[in-house]
Amino acid sequence: MHEFDIWTGTAWEVDQQALKARHIAAASQQKTALINQVSDHINILLDAIAMDNQQTDIQQLAAFKQYRVALMRINTSAAPEIDWPELPQ
Repeated sequence: MHEFDIWTGTAWEVDQQALKARHIAAASQQKTALINQVSDHINILLDAIAMDNQQTDIQQLAAFKQYRVALMRINTSAAPEIDWPELPQ
């Protein structure tokens, strides 16, 4: 028996609405966690740029900002079929 199984009166079936809600909640949590992580990294890069303005830090900053925007634009209602953006190197 599955966590989201419901009795329909004649058979056990998966409660698709409950399952979808669980997927959306999990995706929302993941999205928030990823945005928080990348925001912390962006703040560190901003500090590094303010101190010595190295080109590699500036390039990384742009890549991580693009990643954060891509995360922000994710529609979690599409869960579990979400194409998560790739973390910059």
